[in-house]
Amino acid sequence: MAYNMPSRASQLLRQLSAADFYAQDLKLFLDTHPDDEKALELYREAVKQTEACRCACLLYTSDA
Repeated sequence: MAYNMPSRASQLLRQLSAADFYAQDLKLFLDTHPDDEKALELYREAVKQTEACRCACLLYTSDA
């Protein structure tokens, strides 16, 4: 990660990394526990959070 990156951009990237890691971890869990409804719901929420973080990153870094 660049050292001269503004703190807000750095924070957004950390949030995106954490949300994406959580979603991927749940996906791996679901590979071995496909009938776990609670894990499936958590995975769906994690994917939504990841997408929200991606959108925030895109909006922050856009030239608009």
